Amino acid sequence: MNNRKLPMLTIIFVLVISFWMPGKWHNSLLRAAEPTEKLGLKKPRLQEIEPVLKKILPPATEFKESRYLCCKDCLVDYLGFYKGKKAGIICLFKIEGQWGPMMLMMGVNMDGEITHIELSYHTETPGCGSQVDRRPFMDQFKGKTLQDPIEIYKDLLEATDAVKGVDCITRATVSSRAIAKGVKEQLKTMAEYYLSGNEDAWR
Repeated sequence: MNNRKLPMLTIIFVLVISFWMPGKWHNSLLRAAEPTEKLGLKKPRLQEIEPVLKKILPPATEFKESRYLCCKDCLVDYLGFYKGKKAGIICLFKIEGQWGPMMLMMGVNMDGEITHIELSYHTETPGCGSQVDRRPFMDQFKGKTLQDPIEIYKDLLEATDAVKGVDCITRATVSSRAIAKGVKEQLKTMAEYYLSGNEDAWR
């Protein structure tokens, strides 16, 4: 083999492996953040992810980091405001997937409705369980409240059914059910902590 081709092939190989490695960050949500011991991950700095927060909780125009966490699996909670009034909450929290931890950032408005969810990190199988990070699956949660089942094949489709054209033998049932269960539990926790008249949580 031509010696000049070897470095180029090595670079291509490294790039391909890096792209498919499980556990890669899927967006800039948690990039360049301050270290935290919890979960071995990093807590994002508010000023660096404010555009993301506005996408997750559209009614809000101002945000501040909560002094409290509504559950042990939360990495950080953000309080959202519009013209000085409460607009909702955003929580970055961990759930267990089929192959390891997944981190989700979820927005909930003052009516207890999910406004948007981003799957920030996961270690699910590329092409199968990893389909849970596609928008057709994640968008199913928008508008859901505690009055909804939030359960696969009741009011949600699993990832490989929601994402059209995906052909995967092992499918994504475990990952899909893990997210649905985690989202429902987190929604309940956020509602009880922030939406039930607990004014201390908003100070």
